[in-house]
Amino acid sequence: LAGSHVSRVIGPVGLLGALASGIALAAQIGEAATSWVAPSAVMLVVVMVVGAAVTGRKMFRVERALKEANVDLAIVRDPVLRISFGVRGVLLIAILVLMVVKP
Repeated sequence: LAGSHVSRVIGPVGLLGALASGIALAAQIGEAATSWVAPSAVMLVVVMVVGAAVTGRKMFRVERALKEANVDLAIVRDPVLRISFGVRGVLLIAILVLMVVKP
């Protein structure tokens, strides 16, 4: 839990850095060779929004419960939290596939 504050800062900065470097790379290479960049950028923004709006809030509740030693497994097993992790994971894998396949 001690590193959770650090990850809350580094995570968004890293994602914004990846987004900015992808946009810069697309600008250098040209549009024809980078048809995968626009969908990937949109998916990366969705990952950031879901992370901030859903995952971040739910994880804050989990952290608070752990600090208070009031661990309710319903908090940890929250289906919304599981779905948010799943959606973000699938979107990140989709970005990697787009980068490799380059349709």
